[in-house]
Amino acid sequence: MTMISDKRTRVHAVPFRGLWFSNLNYGGVGNTLDDGQADGDLRNFSLGSSTQVRIATPAKGDLIEARLTTQFTVPNTAGTTLELYIGTFAADGITPNTITASEISRMHKILTGSDTPFTYAAGEEVFIDGLNLMQLIPKRGDATFNEDAFILGLKLTLAGLSSQWYLSRFQVDCSTQIAEVKK
Repeated sequence: MTMISDKRTRVHAVPFRGLWFSNLNYGGVGNTLDDGQADGDLRNFSLGSSTQVRIATPAKGDLIEARLTTQFTVPNTAGTTLELYIGTFAADGITPNTITASEISRMHKILTGSDTPFTYAAGEEVFIDGLNLMQLIPKRGDATFNEDAFILGLKLTLAGLSSQWYLSRFQVDCSTQIAEVKK
């Protein structure tokens, strides 16, 4: 996929791809999927389990856009459900807080408009394209704001064998606001 960027808006915003926290590659963040599996925060999801994925953000500027695109194949043995949410950090600014099931459901409804988790059949190929995450990502000044990252939660209920789970795409396309330099 080629990202098209309007150069006229670059005086106000810069597009970037949010990278997940990793214990390998690139000084703590990763951006590759090898054979349907990922490292770091995305590893559990790539293996068919729930997780909270910390997404790195630029040191300067305010986030003004964040859209999730992901693609995966559900195991042939049974279906799954998926709920998406935005997590928060513990006081250390690194560790994700535990989120209650009712809070996850509430945030999933805000992000997706659905009262129920997404439900997928066995063997189904799933593609989520450009889901807007901004309405729940904490903004500068919010009590839960973290200047280094935000958390995307993925609550997965997998009824089949996770060994047949295959994650083929995971990206968060973002834009950050930059200050306009006056001449």
